[in-house]
Amino acid sequence: MVWLSDRQRWSIALSLGLTEDSRTQGKHLEERRALITTHGLTRKEGRTITTVAHLNCCHLAALNCDSFTMSDYLVGVAGPNSIGISSLKSLFDQTNISDEVIDGLIYLQCENFPHIYPIPSQITGKILDGSTRAQSAYFLKKNIFQMYEKLIGACLENGSHWTLFFCDIPKRTIVYMNSFDESEVRKSAVLKNWSSFASARGCPGEWTLSHVSHPHQQDGNSCGVHVVMLLVCPISH
Repeated sequence: MVWLSDRQRWSIALSLGLTEDSRTQGKHLEERRALITTHGLTRKEGRTITTVAHLNCCHLAALNCDSFTMSDYLVGVAGPNSIGISSLKSLFDQTNISDEVIDGLIYLQCENFPHIYPIPSQITGKILDGSTRAQSAYFLKKNIFQMYEKLIGACLENGSHWTLFFCDIPKRTIVYMNSFDESEVRKSAVLKNWSSFASARGCPGEWTLSHVSHPHQQDGNSCGVHVVMLLVCPISH
């Protein structure tokens, strides 16, 4: 029996949700088939899936192998997020989980909730950091305040730490979750910057930042793990 860590289980979940992209077809089809076979990924009903039965120690080692160099090889897409071998490898490495993996997993979690919009992490970061670009009419042209009831997105702070943001539009409440704990300074900045963004998008007025109790990380590299675990709560309620 192979015991899987949270990151390894998410690698399976991500693979289960990957759909075929036109860039994965064509002249490299045979090479792609060979790669998929090597890593325990198989084709079924137009989707890329990982079967637990085929996920043995060799397959786990293959994704974790430092000598594997096809870092730009596209496996598939999770919504608008292109997922390559290097993306999946970030789930195994003791480093930050890549933004396309975080965005892909959030997209898959929201897939059955059409009233929830998964905000791409780069957009979430610019909004919560108060970027002047976020105030532009050309920034995020989709009118999220009219099209959705709830919003959720991850933010990579200082280029090295993942946090989670959630917004309930009808209730005009937001939640900011940081696995290192939420400082008052950061919470105030998040509330101010979100309010400014919402006002610029035609949704002015007062917003409330709610506190949600959650576990805290005990190491220096599991922030992405916590974000993915924490996002299940606001999505399911």
